[in-house]
Amino acid sequence: MCTRANHRSVPDSLHALIGSVAAFASAFVMLVMAVITIPFRLVRPRPTKHGNPASIDHVEVQVHLGNRERVSAIEHNCRAALERAARTWAPFPLPLDRVEVLSSAPPLGKVDIYEQWVHAASGAIPMAGSLVVVSIGTALEARDLTPDEIAGALAGQIERLVIDRYKREQTGCRPGIGDGIRRRTRIQSASRQRHRIQFRPCAPRGHKEEPAASPGWPFTERGSSRA
Repeated sequence: MCTRANHRSVPDSLHALIGSVAAFASAFVMLVMAVITIPFRLVRPRPTKHGNPASIDHVEVQVHLGNRERVSAIEHNCRAALERAARTWAPFPLPLDRVEVLSSAPPLGKVDIYEQWVHAASGAIPMAGSLVVVSIGTALEARDLTPDEIAGALAGQIERLVIDRYKREQTGCRPGIGDGIRRRTRIQSASRQRHRIQFRPCAPRGHKEEPAASPGWPFTERGSSRA
């Protein structure tokens, strides 16, 4: 007794084989992608007690040096310092816009705040049109600072900015002269002098004003560090 051959079994088997190969290839590609992205998923910042760290993409780092290798090392360390600071002060964004590293800046750094750098739209958040620049020096007493030391000075200036913002927004305190932060209320022409905002109590009539005491911070009145 003979049976009739099924001519459709061969195409059906071929289609099943092709489907199996396609599924295997897709699974293999997904496995490779998962293995490749393991380092990136491990270093991804985990949420802190108060939330996820804010992005630092808005902060620009500028290193004004000629040595490309040193420039690359300083930029890398400054970026790492910004990421750690964002995690320290999470979930709020870092209150600065630019970081510049140049030889003429003080080694411990200084902060310049231009409170009306650009025109802000009506109803915008406070300081929306401001520009905050942190300047860090490259040498101390004829010795070049290491990239780690420059990053440490940047972290210190970020902490001062956070403290200044907290005092202004939470407690209503106005920062004094010795906070190491220089503020510019408006952009004026080069022939005019730019003044800082200073709040001083009015002295009684007839009272002779004595010279102000030196600020407690390791910065001069203009925000530069002392030798």
